[in-house]
Amino acid sequence: MKTLDRYIGSHIFFGTLAAMAILVSLLGVLTLFEELGDVGKGRYTTSDAFLVVLLGLPRYAYELFPATVLL
Repeated sequence: MKTLDRYIGSHIFFGTLAAMAILVSLLGVLTLFEELGDVGKGRYTTSDAFLVVLLGLPRYAYELFPATVLL
């Protein structure tokens, strides 16, 4: 029974991890496209847009976790 529990647990964990990676990367790309529209206004550069998206990824992961677990 212990082997079966470990098997089921590992598949649930890796499935959730894969879904989280796909959803967070998709949301990150969409947010990057939004941010790139503001590049050139004032002193906002492309590297600033990438930094904004990179620093926002943990928040997106936290917000998407309940939906990811349901998937």
